[in-house]
Amino acid sequence: MTLKQRDTVSEAIKNSPLPLYRYNTNSYRLRTFGADGQYPSANFERADAKYKVINGVPFLFTKNNYQAEERSIGGGVENTVLSRREVKMLSSLMCVNGLISTFSLRDNMSNSNVLNIPEEYLSDVKDGEIVEFMIEYWCIVRGGPPSSKGVFNFTPSDWAEREISLFYRNFKVSDLLLLRTCYLLIKASSMVENRNYFEDAISSIFVGLEGVMMIMQRDDGEPYGGIRRAYQKAKFESLFNDNGQTYDFVMEEVFAYGEKRAALVHPQAGTDWGWVPPVVGEDYYDYRQILRSLLYNSVTGSFYDPYKYR
Repeated sequence: MTLKQRDTVSEAIKNSPLPLYRYNTNSYRLRTFGADGQYPSANFERADAKYKVINGVPFLFTKNNYQAEERSIGGGVENTVLSRREVKMLSSLMCVNGLISTFSLRDNMSNSNVLNIPEEYLSDVKDGEIVEFMIEYWCIVRGGPPSSKGVFNFTPSDWAEREISLFYRNFKVSDLLLLRTCYLLIKASSMVENRNYFEDAISSIFVGLEGVMMIMQRDDGEPYGGIRRAYQKAKFESLFNDNGQTYDFVMEEVFAYGEKRAALVHPQAGTDWGWVPPVVGEDYYDYRQILRSLLYNSVTGSFYDPYKYR
């Protein structure tokens, strides 16, 4: 499209009798990602969310209800990055055994990598054409295609559709604790790509581990205001069947007083070692594997050993 043609279309859009945006309706969202992530190669599409690779670029498309999203946020509108269905889709693609994918979030206050369009604006567009339509609209209103810079790295994912479907089907967007825990996993995978945010990535994984422990306790009818060590020890031993080795690895290294999590969060604990907390690369990858495994088990009821890759 030439510059003159684009200006003509943009002017027509401004002058068209579009309906006013109503906050009680649904809206469509199209999201792009940074080129430093690792993305599934195969499309995964459901009625309310679609992950699609188009011309070598990964896209996430979701249908969201404004009022429902606002209620679930609880007041943190300005800090909200992902919608509930975005969290559901991304975590479904991240928790399958053997499918290591990371999504580089690039959001800023202007939402330059996100396009939202009210549902009624697209009432005449066929369901199967909405994603492509929004990409074309993006090109018009923003002067170029989304994510036009960089080459994306993809990992084979078509083999995992059954496991992705199982997780997606059982994920409830009404579960705020699950949403928060999965968001921490997603956020960590984005931050770890930048060395300067490595500590923050590990911190998010550690908080996510606490979150999934709360989910486990809640779903088993246990109080979940804090970690119940006796319950967690028995649960870990039944799941991992390793005489409590994984339990010790998580509880004693992460949650014991003065250990890794405390060194990351509390400045005084960090100075016992020096001003840089004593964490290493394996801390992120090992604990992330455990978090992914426990989340998959909590959502689907199926368990896989995080130390055994396909």
